[in-house]
Amino acid sequence: MKPWLYIPPKISHDLSPYVLKSLALFKPWPKELKSKKTLMSLDFFSPFGTAGGLDKTAESMHSWAKLGAGFIEIGTFTPKPQKANPGTVLLRSLKDQALWNAMGFPNAGFKNVIKKVEAYKKASNLKKLPPLFINVGKNRDTDLKKAHLDYVKGIHFFSKTADAFVINISSPNTKDLRLLHEKDRFIPFIEPILEASNSINKPAILKLSPDLEKSEFDTFIRLCTKLPIAGITLTNTTNQRSKNLYKTFPNHGGLSGTPLTSLACEKLQDARAILNEEGSKQSLISVGGVMTPAQANKRLKMGADLVQMYSGLIFYGPNLLKDSANFKSH
Repeated sequence: MKPWLYIPPKISHDLSPYVLKSLALFKPWPKELKSKKTLMSLDFFSPFGTAGGLDKTAESMHSWAKLGAGFIEIGTFTPKPQKANPGTVLLRSLKDQALWNAMGFPNAGFKNVIKKVEAYKKASNLKKLPPLFINVGKNRDTDLKKAHLDYVKGIHFFSKTADAFVINISSPNTKDLRLLHEKDRFIPFIEPILEASNSINKPAILKLSPDLEKSEFDTFIRLCTKLPIAGITLTNTTNQRSKNLYKTFPNHGGLSGTPLTSLACEKLQDARAILNEEGSKQSLISVGGVMTPAQANKRLKMGADLVQMYSGLIFYGPNLLKDSANFKSH
């Protein structure tokens, strides 16, 4: 078993930047891979990258690059610093290969984060960097009617450092955030955000919930095809709980890992069918329950343009990125 799995999950999470730095310290810079691709006017080292929520402190960008990430996503970040939700915020089940979190966008705020991002971008010892996605959200005390202002602020704030922006409306850990999936709220919310991203010529990617009913999901994806959204990330964590779980997790919060695999695959297939039907060129990014190199490559065959990893990097280990890029099916 991986040694970090013996450590309580919250402590392991807090120590992870230091562990990653030590793992990456003596790694050579990754060689150019045959699996590189170009999407959204960005050159990806491979289709396999890190997911939002993995690096909430902007501490591990260099480490993930050295460990073979084809692209890197950091955040979610909010205009003002905020702490995690009170109480227990992170649980893990080895039998279920599952992670549960109820963090709610803990981060240092835009002003503190940008210093780390700028330092990473300017590091003289780094060669060409993998694309950097910056995931932005709203502060928990921002009224939902004014939520777009927090996202627009993030786009302008990171305009010179982000290669793309992920618009997170799907975390189950910020009260009422998922209500932004409703059409009457979504259109006035997303229009100024897309205007901001277009004004700086940076792609905007929308991250969605896996818990939408099929009819609601299909309608929402069709709506997205009519908007200048560069990509769609499927999916965030789920608030559904399978009866087959060994461990009982709280009803609130989001579950990821193996319990999310089938749901994430279902949403990917549904979205790919709709995008093909509509003739949309929007990129699809699959995340959720990607636990092995074989599963990562299967997502590409199912219609994903890019694949992101979170829980798999914990249960399989940090080599999941590199092993996925070098995977050969037998």
